Amino acid sequence: MGATIIVDAFGGDGGKGKFCAFLSKRLDAKLSVRAGAGTNAGHSFFIDKEFIKTRMLPLGCVNPNTKALISSGVAINPTIFLEEINNYDLADRAFVDRNCPVIESKHISYEKKDPTMIKIDSTKNGSGRARADYVMRRAKRAQDIKDLEGFFTFQLNLIFW
Repeated sequence: MGATIIVDAFGGDGGKGKFCAFLSKRLDAKLSVRAGAGTNAGHSFFIDKEFIKTRMLPLGCVNPNTKALISSGVAINPTIFLEEINNYDLADRAFVDRNCPVIESKHISYEKKDPTMIKIDSTKNGSGRARADYVMRRAKRAQDIKDLEGFFTFQLNLIFW
């Protein structure tokens, strides 16, 4: 069993989302995993003349045979996650690690009000603040959000399932 891992060490905008979508289709990937911060970036891809854009789910989900996972440590915005699942009909193959920190409205508000966010080129989506709370063990986790209950899984189960 092999794996292809895409890493962008330059802070984003390197095209890794498009590349993951391409590889998912080309290699008929069984699993596409989102790692990293959270909803900071928008990933987009054209497939069969349809424009697909995600902020939470990995773009490997463009392949109908590929399961999509939000891995542990990724700050999840439940509203965006559920919107993407509904928009692209992914309810049966999208999963989230129950330990993901949750981006709450207070995290977004904090980042929008904090003047230092401009200096660091923040997208002000609350990912950084949610992860800071996670590190300090103050953040809600995905397992605390009732609307996410049907999407929990253990990551190893997805690999061998």
